[in-house]
Amino acid sequence: MNKKHICASCGGRSISKRISFEQRWGEQLVVFEDVPAHECPQCGSVWIASKALRSMDKALQNGEKPTHKMTVPVWSLSRLKAA
Repeated sequence: MNKKHICASCGGRSISKRISFEQRWGEQLVVFEDVPAHECPQCGSVWIASKALRSMDKALQNGEKPTHKMTVPVWSLSRLKAA
């Protein structure tokens, strides 16, 4: 995946790579791994192809079983004591 593209945000050269993509689905936080994307090393912008986005939406809508699950810690700033 070495094909380079022009970044629409800054004009830099974005590169093709595989990323992890986090998204809210209702009340859940879901993570997709190994997502094909273009990332600009200059400004950090990331683009995911519409085909990949449709595949992720379809997996969620069809209730496909995830590859694995992870635990995510959550902090509430309103409950933390000010330092």
